[in-house]
Amino acid sequence: MGRFTSACRAFALAIWLPIAAGCATYADQLHELRLDFYGGHLVDAERQIAKRLERPGNEGDVLKLERALVELCSGRPKQAEQTLREVRDRFDHLEQKSVAEFGLAMLTDDKRLAYAGEDYEKVLIRVFLSLSNLMHDGGDAYAYALQVSDKQNQIIDTGADETGQNPKLAYKRVAVGAYLHGALCEQTHRDFDDVARSYTKVVSWQPEFAFGQADLHRGMSGRHSAPGNGVLYVFTLVG
Repeated sequence: MGRFTSACRAFALAIWLPIAAGCATYADQLHELRLDFYGGHLVDAERQIAKRLERPGNEGDVLKLERALVELCSGRPKQAEQTLREVRDRFDHLEQKSVAEFGLAMLTDDKRLAYAGEDYEKVLIRVFLSLSNLMHDGGDAYAYALQVSDKQNQIIDTGADETGQNPKLAYKRVAVGAYLHGALCEQTHRDFDDVARSYTKVVSWQPEFAFGQADLHRGMSGRHSAPGNGVLYVFTLVG
């Protein structure tokens, strides 16, 4: 469990740390929590999150994202998945009401405005849902992986402003959802058309990915591995 926890903690921090980067005050407030997390004191980190969740305010969903990572790195991927689903569903709900709520907040008190998540958070939540599910039963990992690309499409398609300009057309596509989908299809040894389509997206969206072309060639040839063998995937974020 120690090696799993250390690897998971490094991965989780690498991918989720930007959530608080846009708000120095929030990051400063969680300094002790992150020290515990970095130091492997996950019980203490979770205790701090629980205390903060008891306080009034509109940062509850972001704190739950912090808690999901602690749960995942503590070897509780099923619980992490449940927490991530809760935040995903709430962000989706807030997306639908954000326009009306924003108007009310401008007229009254901007503290009314609930935090509906940044675009990258909405995408990364679905990445972590797929990975969390893979770490226990894996039954929904395929669907979660599809949601990563679907959410990106939705964000871009609805990104036009009042002038008709859409700055979100410039978003760089996150390829990890398509890659996860391809890998999950590939392990069936039969859905190679889906594999090829997924890896084609990966190569198109992230051409600098060193293994993309090799994965695409393998997917198109329909040769995953010999009977009794497999492929080991290691997911990490670097840069």
